[in-house]
Parts: sequence; structure tokens; C-alpha cells
Amino acid sequence: MINPGTRPSRLVLARHATGELPGGEPDPTDTAGAAEARAWRAGLDATRDRIEPFDFEVLRARSERLADTPVAALRAPVWRRWMLLAPVLAMAMAVFLAVRTGPTNRVKGVADLGFYVLRGDEVYPGDPDATFRAGDRLQFTYRAAYDRLVLLSIDGDGRLTRYFPEAGQLGVAIVPGDRHVLDRSILLDDAPGPEVFVGFFGDAWSVEQASALAERTYADGGADALVALSAGDPSIATLLLDKE
Repeated sequence: MINPGTRPSRLVLARHATGELPGGEPDPTDTAGAAEARAWRAGLDATRDRIEPFDFEVLRARSERLADTPVAALRAPVWRRWMLLAPVLAMAMAVFLAVRTGPTNRVKGVADLGFYVLRGDEVYPGDPDATFRAGDRLQFTYRAAYDRLVLLSIDGDGRLTRYFPEAGQLGVAIVPGDRHVLDRSILLDDAPGPEVFVGFFGDAWSVEQASALAERTYADGGADALVALSAGDPSIATLLLDKE
């Protein structure tokens, strides 16, 4: 249908809807135009109802955490540090997850862990058979039927480090179902390997319970015994990584 010039275009209607232009009512003598404008606005309102509003407090808190991260903490690989996801890693992770359908390790069962590696300026899917070194940044992924996770590791010196949650005893909230990415990466330090990362999934695991089992198992049988935990309990997933 040809617009006779009395009806506002959709661009004009959109500018009125955003408050950029005042008014916005079509010519009342143009019955067809008025009906078209009402239908367009009804569609706009329906679309608005389906969109969740931004949580600006969450966005503000994340930006403040990023701004407060010292530059030196982003470059020194000597100690383990919690890291906010670097932009290059975030972009690469999005690409990898979009094109890969399989897990990044070979653990099977109800729960599993995977990972990606940032080394220098290159990001690639983690290979549990590879050898890693201090300064490698790991980004973990998971797939599980549970909604909580405790993630820790024990290195070649027998030292236990907790990663998720950062504080408290309750496991960090996760999304069950498809593979997802944990929202922080870690830097490997110069502790000797092999290092075993152990994920305890589900409400049954507190940090204290998970840590006690991991330390007891390592004391009894070393890294191999830790890895074997995943074979006996479907809520546990393990990754053994060799280090230079």
C-alpha cells in the first residue's frame, strides 16, 4: 500500500516510541494509517514484555571489579590468582563453544570438566595429554545434571587450592544441562605436577567435605587415586594435568 504522506513511517513511529520525537499520533482522518500505527505499537509492546531488563547493579559491580584489578596481577604468573575473564579470552571462548559440540576432555558420566588454554595470544581447547607450564591461563567448562559446584586442585607438592566458591562452604551456583563456562580463569603457578583438578557437583558437597576427601585420597594413593574418584562417584569429575 502506498503511503499518501499523512501516515508516519515506521522510522518516525520508532523515534516517537523512544521519546526522540514528540507526539506521534497519525492523522485521525486516515483510518488505515491509524490502524497500522496501533498494530505496530502493539507489536512493540509485546516485544518489550519478552525482554528482561538489564540488571545495572550487576553490570556496575563487574565493571568496578575489572577497574580495580592491578595491571601487575594480569602479568605476573608466579602465584595463582582469580582473574576476571580477559576480553580476548572471552571472544575466543565464544567462538570455540559455537563451533565445537564435544567436551574438551574425555571424562564421561553425569558430570564432567573441560578447559581451554590461553598461552601468549593464542587460545585453544585444552588437551589433558598435553604438558602445561607456569603462566598458562586455564578457563574451565562443565557439563552436569547438578546446580552447584566445588572446584579445587592438589598439585605435586600435595598442596590443595580451592577455586570455586571463592568463600564460604556452599558450592557455587551453576547451570545444569548443556556445557557452560565458569566465569573466571586461573593462572598456573610453578608448583610441580601433576596437578589434579577435582569438581564436586551437587548440594551434597560442601567445601569442607570435598577438601577432606581430596586430601585423604591423595594421602592414601596420590594423583592416580584422585583421578579414580570420578569412576566411583558420578557427582565427581577430575582432570589430571602434567606440568613442566
